[in-house]
Amino acid sequence: NYKRGEIYGGEFTSSYDHGPFSAYLNAAYEWARGTNVSSAQFLFDPDEFAYIKKNWVFLDHDQRFTGSAGLSYTWNDWRLAIDGLYGNGLRRGFANTQKNHPYETFNVSLSRRIKIAGKMAVKIRFDVVNILDKIYELRDGSGIGVGAPQFGQRRGFYGTVAFDF
Repeated sequence: NYKRGEIYGGEFTSSYDHGPFSAYLNAAYEWARGTNVSSAQFLFDPDEFAYIKKNWVFLDHDQRFTGSAGLSYTWNDWRLAIDGLYGNGLRRGFANTQKNHPYETFNVSLSRRIKIAGKMAVKIRFDVVNILDKIYELRDGSGIGVGAPQFGQRRGFYGTVAFDF
């Protein structure tokens, strides 16, 4: 925690839906900083602690730009969709003065809604997350309050069955 903090940002979102096609786009900007640590001071290197006490530093969740987009097509109760996510990198290094590498990931899904009676239906869905199986590092373990490397999800396969009533 910090004695003083500031967070600013904005988001743009747009969607399109016409016939069997739909699409969306989101873009976000964030700027977050703090100064003068107010808790868990014992966790800090003395040089870093002294620097933060006198300077504004970017917070560990400060990722300046994030974007996502997706497309889908529906045909005979089947829906095929693809979406992607971009992040320009979270903070790292001494007093969060650097940032990790940008990353992007893409996902696909295929789903179908099967009507049973009235408004009741069964929805089946299959998803592949991170279809390119890209290994991407969200955090490298350095920076304020991080302590360990963190990675985004590798390729994953998921199936879902849902009942609407």
